[in-house]
Amino acid sequence: MTNRVCPLAWLALWLVALGVSVSARAAEPDASIAAFFGHWQGSAIAEDSVSVTFPVTMRDLDVDIGPTAEGFEIGWTTVLREKGVADDPTVERKAMRQSFVTGGRPGVWRASDNGDPLGAGRYAWARLAGQRLTVSVLTIGADGSHVLQVYHRTLDPPGMKLDFTAIADGVVYRTVSGRLVKVGN
Repeated sequence: MTNRVCPLAWLALWLVALGVSVSARAAEPDASIAAFFGHWQGSAIAEDSVSVTFPVTMRDLDVDIGPTAEGFEIGWTTVLREKGVADDPTVERKAMRQSFVTGGRPGVWRASDNGDPLGAGRYAWARLAGQRLTVSVLTIGADGSHVLQVYHRTLDPPGMKLDFTAIADGVVYRTVSGRLVKVGN
């Protein structure tokens, strides 16, 4: 007699385990958007498939999230320490601020200044699920090409985890992973 288990039994066991895992995640309560409010600082590592000179770089992160009358506002600043040429790298600072208003569904907001992405505008929205606030920004070029930027900010004691992905026409060209801590309200 052999100790082999029928492949269907393994499949059934795997599906049960998957169901338990999914139901455990589904049972995790959604954080309130207010749990993200405050001033956060940290650092991250960026991997860029476009840059030959600096394919992996460190970044400093600064994020402010706070309430508005109709939703919330998020501002973020990224300081790139290595930009330009290898022999003489420069420091570059990028900043963005976006206000979100209710999207008509629980846990979903839209940017207050959304334009028509086909008319040289951009479209941004936010979603809160579990402990993760996701901000997505879609931009469509004049030729129909598109860039999707996705910022996952997850409450993860003792702070917040950031995972950013930039995708151009379905190809990931930049990822950023980092950690932030709350330094103020």
